[in-house]
Amino acid sequence: MFQRETLLLTVLLLLASATFYAQNPAISIQASLMPLREPVNLLPGPTSLQICGLNPGNTYQIVVAPAFPGITATFGLALVDPQQESQARLQSSPDRPQVRRFKATGSCVDLYVATQAPTNAAVPSYISVGCLDCKTTAIRKDHLVQEIAEAAGLLLTQGDDAKDLVTNVLIGGDCFDVSKITAKGHPDSRGTFDNGYSSINISQGIVLATGPVDTLSGPNLYQNSSGGFGVNTADDPHLSTLTGGINQFDVSIIEFDFKPTANMVQFDFVFGSEEYCEYVNTIYNDVFGFFISGPGIFGTKNLAVLPGTNTPVAINEVNHLKNKAYYRNNNTFGTCFNQPVTNMSDIELDGFTTVLTATANVIPCQTYHIKLAIADVGDANYTSAVFLRANSFDAGGKTLVDAIYPSTEPFTREGCKNGYIRFYRGTGDINLPLTVNYTLDPASTAKPGIDFDPLPASVVIPAGQTDVLIPINVINDQIAEGQEFFTLFVDNSCSCEQQEITFVIEDQVPLDLNMADKTGCAGSATLTPTLLSGGLPPLIYVWSDGTSGTSLTSTAVGSTIYTVTVTDVCGLSASISASATVDQTPTAVLSGSASFCPGSSAQLPIAFTGFGPWTVTYTANGTPGTQTFSSNPSVLEVTQGGNYTLTTVNSQAGCPGLAGGTATATEIDINLNLTETNPLCFGDPGSIQTLVNPSFQPYTYSWSNGASVANQPSLQPGIYTITVTSTHGCTEVASATLVAPEQLTAAIGSIPTINCYQPLVSGQATAQGGTGTYQFHWSNGAIQGLADFNSGGMYTVTVTDANQCTAIAEAVILQNMTPPTVIANADDEITCNTPEVHLMSTGSSTGSDFIYSWSTQNGHFITSMEVPTAMVDAPGMYTLQITNTSNGCTATAQATVLENTNYPTGFDLLVTQPGCENAPGNIRIYDVVGGESPFVFSLDGGNTFLTQSAFYDLTPGQYSLVVQDINGCEFEQNLELLAPLEPEIIVEPEISLNFGESTTLIASLNLPLSQLDSLFWSPSGGFIPTAQPSVIEIRPFKPTLYTVTAISKDGCKDEATILVRVGKPDIYAPNAIRPNAPDGLNHMFMLYARDNVINQVNQMQIFDRWGNMVFGRDHFQPNDDRAGGWDGRYKGKVLAPGVFTWWADIELTSGEQIQLKGDITIVD
Repeated sequence: MFQRETLLLTVLLLLASATFYAQNPAISIQASLMPLREPVNLLPGPTSLQICGLNPGNTYQIVVAPAFPGITATFGLALVDPQQESQARLQSSPDRPQVRRFKATGSCVDLYVATQAPTNAAVPSYISVGCLDCKTTAIRKDHLVQEIAEAAGLLLTQGDDAKDLVTNVLIGGDCFDVSKITAKGHPDSRGTFDNGYSSINISQGIVLATGPVDTLSGPNLYQNSSGGFGVNTADDPHLSTLTGGINQFDVSIIEFDFKPTANMVQFDFVFGSEEYCEYVNTIYNDVFGFFISGPGIFGTKNLAVLPGTNTPVAINEVNHLKNKAYYRNNNTFGTCFNQPVTNMSDIELDGFTTVLTATANVIPCQTYHIKLAIADVGDANYTSAVFLRANSFDAGGKTLVDAIYPSTEPFTREGCKNGYIRFYRGTGDINLPLTVNYTLDPASTAKPGIDFDPLPASVVIPAGQTDVLIPINVINDQIAEGQEFFTLFVDNSCSCEQQEITFVIEDQVPLDLNMADKTGCAGSATLTPTLLSGGLPPLIYVWSDGTSGTSLTSTAVGSTIYTVTVTDVCGLSASISASATVDQTPTAVLSGSASFCPGSSAQLPIAFTGFGPWTVTYTANGTPGTQTFSSNPSVLEVTQGGNYTLTTVNSQAGCPGLAGGTATATEIDINLNLTETNPLCFGDPGSIQTLVNPSFQPYTYSWSNGASVANQPSLQPGIYTITVTSTHGCTEVASATLVAPEQLTAAIGSIPTINCYQPLVSGQATAQGGTGTYQFHWSNGAIQGLADFNSGGMYTVTVTDANQCTAIAEAVILQNMTPPTVIANADDEITCNTPEVHLMSTGSSTGSDFIYSWSTQNGHFITSMEVPTAMVDAPGMYTLQITNTSNGCTATAQATVLENTNYPTGFDLLVTQPGCENAPGNIRIYDVVGGESPFVFSLDGGNTFLTQSAFYDLTPGQYSLVVQDINGCEFEQNLELLAPLEPEIIVEPEISLNFGESTTLIASLNLPLSQLDSLFWSPSGGFIPTAQPSVIEIRPFKPTLYTVTAISKDGCKDEATILVRVGKPDIYAPNAIRPNAPDGLNHMFMLYARDNVINQVNQMQIFDRWGNMVFGRDHFQPNDDRAGGWDGRYKGKVLAPGVFTWWADIELTSGEQIQLKGDITIVD
């Protein structure tokens, strides 16, 4: 399996190399028309590609794809220009290396195509080129503006809302409880069509397309004239089940949920495409599907299949060659040349299906999901479309029903005549009358003839009319019955949510009104009545002054009484009265300022207008307050300092007025505070600082120690009091206390002697007295109470408290660090003959206080390591450590042990593998790497040594080759002699075919293709290669002997032959016809042949016995009574019984032309 990511990486690596050149012949394409799909044969590996005919500044998309389904090949595309390629990769999908989208910078672009295939044979492929933003993306639009304007074919809209397309067109109404309608794809890929009966046999409906919908209208004068959007949409997973993994483009989807009211859903559709007929049986198998899921359906089911089968409707499944009964041709291009056409003047598409019906069995009133999807396959160049008949989505009934009440309330009342039951069409043909049958629910509490007038037995919605109203006349029986209702069950409802309708009736309720008296303060007063109970809207209001409306505004000064009468929709009415009073607007203004000592008050003046007493509200520093005043002017007495602001004023009648103005009341606050500074260290003085409100200076000061200044900078510890007086006579008293700290002292604890056992000792400093936390500063730089020392001497510590007061302490530390003497050496080196040596310590410290210890990282001891002299048997670095136990000090020395390592380490060999047909192998030794000669050799793992350096006549198998030098040192290497790969081919020796038939020849091999050097067939021009070299497609027209030859990578060869016998072409012509046969049998003369025998009948003529030609036809297909059949008529009349002579010039599918002749008899 070739991975796209691997191929893309290969392309990018090739482009990154400055020395990369395409190894295959270059390809050049002139894109004179857009869109373009160019057939090419691509060899595996890199190929240079140049495309010209581009418009600079426009954006293009290029796609490389295999030509036919089943071809195992993958492709990668890259622009040669690195800057263009970098920008193109940003516009292209990273998971589609065979696609490149770029903006043209010139009329030509150079690219590389990387092809991966399982063989070295050329891969039939297409290169697609499309312009995404050209003004004319389809060739027909340059030439057919006038023709389209005058055409009377398909009428199209595009960009329609998906909800409107589903509910109003496909279904034709609010049926089947449709929900969750969504759409994907370009908005112009969906729309509506009309006037389609003359072309696709569907008059109107919705359409989904892989290109703009408005390009689908006729006339169809050019092949492949409509292009898509070039959208590299992600592959739809449901459509992917129909495409064989080939990428999708321009996917367009509409999907929704629905609830059927019957056990089957169905709708009519037609599929058409511009891919017909020239791209039939290629990978451009544009597909669509109607995918439904829900209860009773396993997974997701595609409804777009041929009748009675599971065959999906697609280009490669329905065409002029396959399932022809469902295909309607609409072009004369390519392989459809001289095929009958449908209506090229009305529709652009080159071919389409007959009208098909999608059906599915469902469970009524369960929720189902359906997806309508279509996509281009392989590239986005040519448009395909699916047309769905309007109103054909049939999932049950066709009727909906509503209750229409006389008001906005969901009920009516006894005595009302303005209620209705509305029956309306949910879907179906509006041109036909629709009869609605219904039944009255026996459980209804409202009875016909008692509570309401009886209803008709059924209702008919006339043709051309969407609904009908049935009036509900409710009888007022003046009996208190509470709420009543009747329910109608509708027989053919198209909604599971509305299969019945309930009409609610309540007792008649008298109107109960309320209306309060109102006072107006700005020249008017408004009365508004309130409905407390009863009455059905809309309501009518009539006032005693002759006006109407829901309220009345009076401007008459003083009090006036008004009456209003309220009438509801059912004709019930009630009246109520109230008074409207109009008053004058007052004003109030606050101003001024005042000062006062704490405990007293201040007065702020207020001026009024209007009629008192006046009630005002105010704020004092944001705090609200309320007070009533009877005189004008008045004062506002306050006991709190701050800003005062009037906010509202109301007259005696309650009329609000205009209030404003601001006044300030200031409380004289000395705000005396004392700041004490205590003595920092023992014996130092303190201070007291006075802080006062500067707004009321000057002040006088009086201290308890007789001082009269504000601040005292030098005081002994004790209690001090001060009195401060302002010029207004306001006073304030405060006291402060000064406290001295305890004296600070320092000390150092005992410290041990420094030696190798204790190379680091600690000393602890302590402190007492002072203030707060302590800081320690040792003479060795330590800054904690506990300090470490690694050398002896005199040390001091300074202690500082939080107030920077200090104290000092001293200590003396002793030291003993003398190391032992160490000398180490080896007495020899290790060789093959002397595998052990001694390690010596002569000259080192000795005595009972010294301990010896040997160690190594890469050597090996064979004696004790705790002795003055040790023995070793491995090279390496050895260390001697001696410890002085009196002070714990140690010292080390090293000795190096060497080894002679000239051993045999390898061979210089020539190994000859066994050959085809049991040819033996051999091993020859040219040289030995390392070691000392002379050498001896063994081929059995060292059991037997020989002086010879070559071994012959060896069979396939495992061998152990050993060399031994003069010192007995050995080297061993395992070798394997492999049997050669000999291919074997198995084929079917003989095959028989009918004339024109094709078949597949298969060569079965005992080896995988990866182990073959080559596999080829002959004769070389008599077959079509496939993606597998061992499989070929043949279509011989004469007996042929085919030979297949396989050669393995070891050069072994095998071949096999297949004899293919081919029959004669069978062409049949009847010898008698009955033109007037009542059963319609044998009524016409024509030529019959199996499929794939005849390309076409070039000419056929029929003569009477006097040599007169009575019938002639050129260029037609056999088996076709319409195009090539004779019904016995000459000049419109059936000829008399007799014998006639015919001859025909026929072109066989092999290209050979033959002539046939015979007699035909007309009988009664």
